[in-house]
Amino acid sequence: EILYLKQTKNLKAEFAFYLCQAMLCMYLHRFALCREAIEKCYDLPTAEVMVMTPLFVQWCFLDAMSAICCLWEQSESIVTKDIAKMKKKYADIAQQCLARLEVYSRSSPQLVESKVLIIRAELQALSGNIDGAMDLFKNAMEHAEGYDVTSDRAFACERAGLALRACHREDEALDYLEDCMSFYREYGALVKVNHVKGNVIPGWDQNNTI
Repeated sequence: EILYLKQTKNLKAEFAFYLCQAMLCMYLHRFALCREAIEKCYDLPTAEVMVMTPLFVQWCFLDAMSAICCLWEQSESIVTKDIAKMKKKYADIAQQCLARLEVYSRSSPQLVESKVLIIRAELQALSGNIDGAMDLFKNAMEHAEGYDVTSDRAFACERAGLALRACHREDEALDYLEDCMSFYREYGALVKVNHVKGNVIPGWDQNNTI
């Protein structure tokens, strides 16, 4: 499929293809593969002309989130020079995407604001401010509920649960993860429901990254 898109120079379809691939990898916690798909969009000239479209906003959000998830994966690593360089790269990507989404949110809060709040929450959690992060996650869920963006509500709920788990607040975390399954089920994401049920919660006692 991707070979056909390249041969026909259908750049917007190629952008959408990589975006869908990145979205699937994010939801299944395949963060390195998610970054690969996101980075394949960097050199597509169509990216700049799609600014402020829903596809571009989702790409920008996944760019930030995949970088943040890679930071979580590296948070337990011994800090070498290469690791420090990669962590700075990912932190810069997250901040740049956040700044861009904050601008977009002024004109389209219903589409963007919950995503902005999720990224801010993740950055707070990474810095060790879990209480501040939880306030932002709750705000993201409330905003998404207000605009009926069930996908963002479910994702914010899942990420809140995983952030709590990283802080060893297991009982609270489990409540959020059980709620997120209800939200994912509400909008028909049964593959994601099964992923949380079969891969996230059963690995509770393992040293998994988020």
